[in-house]
Amino acid sequence: MASLHWNPRFGDRAQELVVVTHRTSPDEITSALTAALLTDNELSAGPDAWARYPDPFGDWHTDPCEDSDITDSRTDAARKEEK
Repeated sequence: MASLHWNPRFGDRAQELVVVTHRTSPDEITSALTAALLTDNELSAGPDAWARYPDPFGDWHTDPCEDSDITDSRTDAARKEEK
């Protein structure tokens, strides 16, 4: 797989992510990941510039998760099944 996506400058360009969240919609996850991508201009600025960019996944989570405005639409049976 790596050799199929090999880039002489960046190496293996295949990634797999596991996102663990609590009550986050798929659209919110997609938006956060898309916003974290470098633009062409940012990419051309190089690694020294990248190190100065703010962390796109910085300290934005607040506890407890129960304070979330997102409604948990699972049924009681689905919750029990997760346990």
